[in-house]
Amino acid sequence: MSAALIVLVLLPLAGAVLPALARGRRAFPGAVAVLGATLLLDAWLLFATPAGSATVLSRAWVPALDLTLALRLDRLSGATAWLISLAGLGWLWRQKRVAGREPVDGRDCALVVLFAGLAQALVFAENALLVAALAELGAIAAFALERDRAAGDGGARPALYVRSAGSLALLAAVLLVADTAGSFEFGAVLAAAAPIHEHSLFPLLFALVLGAAWSRAASWPWSRWPRGAATGDGATAGFTGAILLATGVYLVTRLWPLLHGALPLVVTGSGFLALPLLVAALERVARTFGTDEAPDGAAAAVEGRARE
Repeated sequence: MSAALIVLVLLPLAGAVLPALARGRRAFPGAVAVLGATLLLDAWLLFATPAGSATVLSRAWVPALDLTLALRLDRLSGATAWLISLAGLGWLWRQKRVAGREPVDGRDCALVVLFAGLAQALVFAENALLVAALAELGAIAAFALERDRAAGDGGARPALYVRSAGSLALLAAVLLVADTAGSFEFGAVLAAAAPIHEHSLFPLLFALVLGAAWSRAASWPWSRWPRGAATGDGATAGFTGAILLATGVYLVTRLWPLLHGALPLVVTGSGFLALPLLVAALERVARTFGTDEAPDGAAAAVEGRARE
């Protein structure tokens, strides 16, 4: 099962090359094949894992930094990864319907596979430093996928800023926890829950973890409205937002022994609802200052020349 877990993590990351290199109509089948195989393998591993058990695989990478390539498969991570792959296939199916007889953009197909692979690797990662790195890579991939090449990237840019800030908050929380627990492994961190609760900086750690989780919801579900409705880009932002939201919920659930209690539950839920409104406000500010007006002006100039 350990070998299958490695294949499951590497398959979408390496498989993103297939639709990127394919041309024309071959990009879409290639992306579907990679995500379909990932979905089936994840479903098999999910049902093969007994409830309450976990498969942990760890290989030393940079021992001086206590950095390991550690993976953990349990029912929670397996179900989250399965939903991520399913969402990626749903996006491909929608893009195929929108494109009709035209081929789906190979660049977008490759980015979807890569983005889904990064999100899946995040939920399987057992090393907290690796989680922080994958969170930032996922934010960059989401920005590349969300930005509208015709209408500009003003709407996707605020979401990238918030997600990157969340990745930095997660990195700060990881370093703070490692200083107390003495390890970057989630298992050791959760085992040291009592000393972490007694630490003088625990309120700061609490805020950093929740802030990192909230940042995953930066484009779900309101931040691309009304621009997304006007440009047709809302579905892509909804897709990336749903997957990143799933990783944020997973992060809170995984670290819940450190954040137990009724107050964290209320704060977590309210943050997931409130943060997208903040990003929507930032997007409106970006449009107010003309972030997207230059591409629109260029399109208007082209249309004017065509009429002449």
